[in-house]
Amino acid sequence: MRSRIAQVFLILCVTTIGCATGSHPENTGEARLHVKQGGDLLGKGDVDGAITEFRTALRLDPNHESAHENLGLALQKLERKAEAREEFTEVLRLLPKTPANQKKIEQMRQRLRE
Repeated sequence: MRSRIAQVFLILCVTTIGCATGSHPENTGEARLHVKQGGDLLGKGDVDGAITEFRTALRLDPNHESAHENLGLALQKLERKAEAREEFTEVLRLLPKTPANQKKIEQMRQRLRE
C-alpha cells in the first residue's frame, strides 16, 4: 500500500513540475528537433531559417535553454545585439547554478558583455 502511495505521489510531483515549467515531454522532443534543424541551417549559413527554427522550438518549449542560446547566437550574427542579450539572459535564468554549469554561466556572462 505504501509503495502504491509513493508511486502516485511521485507521478503527481513529476506532472506538477512539468506543468509548472510549461514543458510537456512531447513538446520538448519536438522542440529538440527544431533546435537541431536550426543548428543545421545555421551551419549552412541560413541564419534567418535558423532563427525561425529556434523560435518554433521556443513556442513548443519556452524553457528550452539550448534554443535560447542558439537563437542568441543567430541574432548576434545579424548584429541584433539587444535581442541576443535577451536570449543569453534567459539562458542564465534557466541554468541551474551548479558547479557543473559554471563554464556555461561564464560563457553567457561573457556574451552579455560583448
